[in-house]
Amino acid sequence: MPKFHMGYIGAASIEGTKYFVTGSSLNPVQTVNAPDVVAGHKMRRGWNYGKVEIGGNITGPYHTGAGSLFAQATERGSGADQDHMSYNDLTVEIAYYWGAGRKFTGCSINNMQIACTAGDVATFTVDFFGTKVENSTFSGAVGCSKLITWDRCKLSTTKLTTANTQAFTATFNNNLQRLYAITAGADSDLFPIDVPAGPLEVTGTISLYAEGPLSAFGLGGSGAFGADNWGQYESDQAKQRVTMQIGNNPAVASAVFDAVFHRPESVSQTGPTIYTLNFTGVCDLT
Repeated sequence: MPKFHMGYIGAASIEGTKYFVTGSSLNPVQTVNAPDVVAGHKMRRGWNYGKVEIGGNITGPYHTGAGSLFAQATERGSGADQDHMSYNDLTVEIAYYWGAGRKFTGCSINNMQIACTAGDVATFTVDFFGTKVENSTFSGAVGCSKLITWDRCKLSTTKLTTANTQAFTATFNNNLQRLYAITAGADSDLFPIDVPAGPLEVTGTISLYAEGPLSAFGLGGSGAFGADNWGQYESDQAKQRVTMQIGNNPAVASAVFDAVFHRPESVSQTGPTIYTLNFTGVCDLT
């Protein structure tokens, strides 16, 4: 009788650090092209393998042994190399069950999201672009570890009163692109030759329990609620320094950046009233 295996005895590692995983779509994808042609036969007879696209995400809860990945998700080269990730050779290993999986090399982080909701554990989603893949015998369980709960997370801004925060998210998107080249020689392959990055996009949300009018959150100042016209805001006054931290003593992950808040949004409902503040990162990232 054959033995079939369950996925929970698998594991995932990013640069040697193991993470609890609730899902992953990281795979090498390659289509078979079989176009419609005049071939004198009822079946398509011309075909080829297409380009290889290695990509997908890993998502799960933060735990005390996890890594930040903030530097890997945001740091670029300097000068003319700002369009390339400083960490462009990450190794990601996934065991689908004990000792049977894949190793993805030459990986860069396309985007990363951190999220925390009151009453729950903090979570991450990391989306990768890779350039090579091979079979792996990687195995080994994640050590017994505490999951990072909301009471060990922090959020602050230079203007916003955040004592009544219900949830926050932040997404760092590098807008990576796969480039393929026509190269001479029989050893040319179908993998991307380079993965440059587009502009770094920083976006997110802060959800706050209502406690009186919006002015109760301390969002005074020019441009704090959006602007009706050009004269209502100044660029330096409208932006705020936002600090997010997952875990405390020590922090597992943290991010600091400048952002401008959109106009607040809310919905009418019978439960607690929640104000949602969307933001866009601008100018500086530390």
